Amino acid sequence: AFSLNVQAQTQPQTQASLSEELAAIQGALDGTQTFLTEVRNRHFLKITHEQMGNAIQELAQHLKDQGDEAEAELLLNQWRKASLEKALAEKDIGDHAPLFPWLEDFITKMADRYGTIVYTLPYVQDLRTLNFAIPVVFTPNGTWHMAGQDNRIEYRKHFIPFANIITYYASYYGCVYVVQKNGLSQLKKLCSKAADQLKFYMGRYMAPPLADWIYTGVTSSESLAAESLPFTSNQLRGEIQ
Repeated sequence: AFSLNVQAQTQPQTQASLSEELAAIQGALDGTQTFLTEVRNRHFLKITHEQMGNAIQELAQHLKDQGDEAEAELLLNQWRKASLEKALAEKDIGDHAPLFPWLEDFITKMADRYGTIVYTLPYVQDLRTLNFAIPVVFTPNGTWHMAGQDNRIEYRKHFIPFANIITYYASYYGCVYVVQKNGLSQLKKLCSKAADQLKFYMGRYMAPPLADWIYTGVTSSESLAAESLPFTSNQLRGEIQ
């Protein structure tokens, strides 16, 4: 079993502090479970939009911290008008182009202004990955297929980083919600630790078979039952001790 070793304190814990930490960790687990449930039901567009929006918020906050309120608001306004569903319906992804060209252009513009260090910001890396991965992830049988290659492997290459990122933001903000709701701001660092470990668990153990399950279910003539999914949200709690 995978050990979620994310205790926030080193000193002896009271029963109350332990309960608070467990509540925060449960919030992170709930975020991951929601993603898994939506994948299982093949309806994960909504949570993808939500978590990509959280990464957008992180970048916007960074710009505000730099005193660039105008660009932060421009980014947020463009995102408010964005629709993953509409973009996917209109996109010809044979060339693996970004889902939202305006987002890639915006990040390039910020790199020109502040330097290439912009590309190293975690949320910028996440946004760029999602921008290029989402079109493939949501079209397992799309025009991106290449003749003479195992396109299942190519699908994995896009799905695994996509799932890692969605898992991180879903679990992190699920934990933060619990922390803020209960006035436990001192536990916010615990949220990033829990999210990091859930992201690792997703990429190492869950995302590869999930990718194959989705890809095969769409491209194969066989009809795969939901019960054949290698991991379910209910199993997650049992696997993480």
